[in-house]
Amino acid sequence: MGTGGGGGGGGTYGSPTSGDLPGTSNTSKDPLALTGMTQQQLSSGTLGVGAFNNTAPMPTDSIFIGAAALGRPVGTRGHDPHRASGFTTYQDAQSLPGTWYSNDPNRYKQLVSKLIMYKYPGASADMGIPEVMSAWDDLLKMAITLNKSQGKNLKTNWTPWDILESYNRKPGSLGTTRQGDWLIDNATGEKVKYVGPKTKTTKQSVLDLSDAEQVQAIASQALTQMIGRAPTAKELAQFKATLNGYEREHPEITTSTDHYDDMGNVTATDVVRSGGVEDAARASLIGKKVQGTKEYGKYQSGTTYFNALMQMVGGG
Repeated sequence: MGTGGGGGGGGTYGSPTSGDLPGTSNTSKDPLALTGMTQQQLSSGTLGVGAFNNTAPMPTDSIFIGAAALGRPVGTRGHDPHRASGFTTYQDAQSLPGTWYSNDPNRYKQLVSKLIMYKYPGASADMGIPEVMSAWDDLLKMAITLNKSQGKNLKTNWTPWDILESYNRKPGSLGTTRQGDWLIDNATGEKVKYVGPKTKTTKQSVLDLSDAEQVQAIASQALTQMIGRAPTAKELAQFKATLNGYEREHPEITTSTDHYDDMGNVTATDVVRSGGVEDAARASLIGKKVQGTKEYGKYQSGTTYFNALMQMVGGG
């Protein structure tokens, strides 16, 4: 693991192997579950049951951190064949975040970044030294507890970096769960695929009611042509009531159908409009009302007689 300057497990305390370095071992990805402990028990030092009854960390317990993380020269295998320079005691390891904060700020930032990135419980951008040191202490406790639980049959030398790495949930590693219209990656919490309806249809109803000015314009033209005069105020009020009633019964309906791809993006939208009232229909409605009056009959009769007389005069 980059944070901590490398450092990982091995076959024994004295000889960690490269295969057990952080992120490379084949051990469980949930070390806390191996102990039967809760996060609260780990933090408080109340350690498990059964095989873990006598595994509480002691101040002098050895723990591998990594030579670079401890600020020591990194020896070659010839001079430090068992990487002894990477080990320290639990009591000395506890204060390392404070040391890094003062003397190795990049290493401190790497630790905080991974705590946040791996969604370590309680980790956030607001973490200060107390919160970071508390998280670090939990990692140390868990590593020591797992190592001590193996006794003489130690196969993996757990390090705090290994414990931290167990929180690194790779995308897809824990499968997916459906939440509503989406498949959610259980490891990252991110949306993976849209599995909802491929189309969604909505309908919108709009009333287009004629106002007084519109009614006057339509009625004036119709009455002038049909009975040779403009409408009265009373007639305009009646026409408006008639038109508005008809318009309410015939709203304009807009039907929109959205098409979705596998990521929930709208790829196309079909729009169909129906219903509504055109001005021609309004004029026709007023015309029918006028045609039912006695005035219309008299006017049309007089107009017909007048037109015939004018033809005779013109022809004479």
